[in-house]
Amino acid sequence: MNKLVSALESRLMSLGAGASPAWHRLSDRPIVRIHLLGPMRATTCLGDNILPHGRRARALLGYLCLTPEGRAPRADLATLLWDRVSEAAARTNLRQVLHEISSAFGVFANELISTPGDFIRLSVDACWIDALATMTLDPSALDSPDGGLMALRRGELLENLDRTSASFYRWLLSERIRVAEQVQLLLERGMEQATPKKRRGLTRALAEVRGRVETLRDIERRRNGQENSGAETLPKPQEPSEANDVSRPSKQPIAGLT
Repeated sequence: MNKLVSALESRLMSLGAGASPAWHRLSDRPIVRIHLLGPMRATTCLGDNILPHGRRARALLGYLCLTPEGRAPRADLATLLWDRVSEAAARTNLRQVLHEISSAFGVFANELISTPGDFIRLSVDACWIDALATMTLDPSALDSPDGGLMALRRGELLENLDRTSASFYRWLLSERIRVAEQVQLLLERGMEQATPKKRRGLTRALAEVRGRVETLRDIERRRNGQENSGAETLPKPQEPSEANDVSRPSKQPIAGLT
């Protein structure tokens, strides 16, 4: 797994020639590592945990990690995460969640999160994000294609966030399909480079990933049918609901992030 992480991180860094000044001030090293595959994690370059606790805070962070340039309109984010409340209530909840993320980021908040105009932006250039690295990975970059590529199939994208909202789950399904298809492609290319002995393990992994892609596509088709019939529902619970997820407005908002 360490070889996989090194290859993914090296590949992503090689794409960062046009990164922001903040990136270069940190000696071309990311200040945060964010894992979206499997249990969500976010740690600083010092090893400190900065992952927010609330489900919607994590969902917002995950969305910004995967959206182009890490940037999205406030109104779209509010609707994505709270699709069954009024616009005003959704925007209030969004401010609370943004404060939660900023508080979790601590001293790194100003480097990582900003609110230009009506947008919220995550400085993805200052982050190493496993899902993004996977989408740009060349199998030849791995020292051990069989072990590294098979490690990619473990862990669902943004686990335990399915029940955030119907709108978020719709987006999440499409992203899970996109990532799973990329892993499938990587395994297929890795098969071409592997020795006959190692191909057996890759063959099993490839069959598993192909099955996962088909399952996800089937779920998406069925949910599209539910949506068209007006009977769309959230998936079954994967974790206990979080009692403190977007509870009361913060008494100490962070300047510039509201």
